Amino acid sequence: MTNSPEETTVLSLLIPSYGYRDGLRLALEPILFLDESLKHLVEVIVGDDSDTPLLSADEVRSYRRYVHRFVYLHNRPSLGAVHNWNHLLLLAKGRYSWLCHHDEHLLNVQSSLPLLLHELQAGKGDIYILPLFKAWRHGRYWLLQRHTPCPILVLWILRYPSLFIRVNPVGPPSAVIHRSALSCLYDQSLKWLVDVEFYRRLLIHNSKNVVTLPSLFGIVSDQSYGETITESLRPALAQTKAHELSRILPDRPMHFRLLTTVCAGFVRVFLHVSTLIQFSIVRR
Repeated sequence: MTNSPEETTVLSLLIPSYGYRDGLRLALEPILFLDESLKHLVEVIVGDDSDTPLLSADEVRSYRRYVHRFVYLHNRPSLGAVHNWNHLLLLAKGRYSWLCHHDEHLLNVQSSLPLLLHELQAGKGDIYILPLFKAWRHGRYWLLQRHTPCPILVLWILRYPSLFIRVNPVGPPSAVIHRSALSCLYDQSLKWLVDVEFYRRLLIHNSKNVVTLPSLFGIVSDQSYGETITESLRPALAQTKAHELSRILPDRPMHFRLLTTVCAGFVRVFLHVSTLIQFSIVRR
């Protein structure tokens, strides 16, 4: 008896998109290089909040040749960023879920996804952290700066929720793949700390089952694209962050909060310095 596609699907690649066609195509590009023997392991679900569809019917049919399940949803009315994320997570049928934003994609387009599928098939972790590289595009060249610190430092920071929420060494949701059975959704009442608060809940019972992956599995975050959630929040960032911190962190004595804030400041400076000189140039 053969297993159904839902039982054999290892990875649900979930792509929320809005108005960035080039970014969506880059996020989808790795599935074009999947070997025939791996296609059944992947499903792709795109949740498009754009005013007009980013993919035509012909393009959707074309992508369906590369994975066993390709779903394109043009949300009408648009759901909004975090609601769109949660909607995609609820639709996922794979053993692992990967929410990959439309301005982020795998650095090694041709080789990383097959290797990632083999890693997930082994199932050693509940949560996988992919290294993130900030990228600036100049024609066919990308200038990359590593954002994620060394794995030992990432795992150390993850042990301290109050520090982790203030520093976030992981980055955006695209850098995290988690076991779908953990049944965790994003808090739609949050804006700036919506990702780290989600990570915190994932880690509460799974902090010992975190796997940090090497640079081969790196994620590129396109800094040339300006219409991001971060940019939309920047005018009131300090107030938003302070309000959300007071909501999601437990009430602690003043001296504890002061000590954590100072420690977070030192760690943040160290992270910036340690990654500041890690630049490279790649051609796409």
